[in-house]
Amino acid sequence: MIEGEGNWESSVEERLLVERFRKLVAEVRGRAAAAPDGAVLHSIESCVMVHGRELLRDLVEVEAQAAVDEFEKRTKRARARNAANVVGTKDANRAK
Repeated sequence: MIEGEGNWESSVEERLLVERFRKLVAEVRGRAAAAPDGAVLHSIESCVMVHGRELLRDLVEVEAQAAVDEFEKRTKRARARNAANVVGTKDANRAK
């Protein structure tokens, strides 16, 4: 079983990727059904190589952007905490 399978909230990007994958599966099945004898493998491989590569590239892009966004959130919170600590330290020093 895939981690989190069946129990995850999907983003718009994830839903779009899943829909594109479903379309790719339908395209592969259609090509397999339409291919002449002896050419099925070549037909579906060429489809998967082109469209599958695009889908994987987009998946990597979505996940990389999500990681960047999460990193930026964490660093923003850390900077805010550090700024609050500096202000708190200055106030404590003034009170002495």
